[in-house]
Amino acid sequence: MLLSTNTPQSGLRANLQAILASMNAEMNSLTDLAARRVVAECIEEVQAAIDDLPPGA
Repeated sequence: MLLSTNTPQSGLRANLQAILASMNAEMNSLTDLAARRVVAECIEEVQAAIDDLPPGA
């Protein structure tokens, strides 16, 4: 996953959490199973990126 280098690290966690919330909302509206699988994989990647952030990021 590529993240913008222009985002201050202090706001990175908040930005990723906002992306995660948006993706979860999108998942709820999808009916196509293949699309749901793709979004689920993306959600896992974003969550992993959040988990890998250092404290205070």
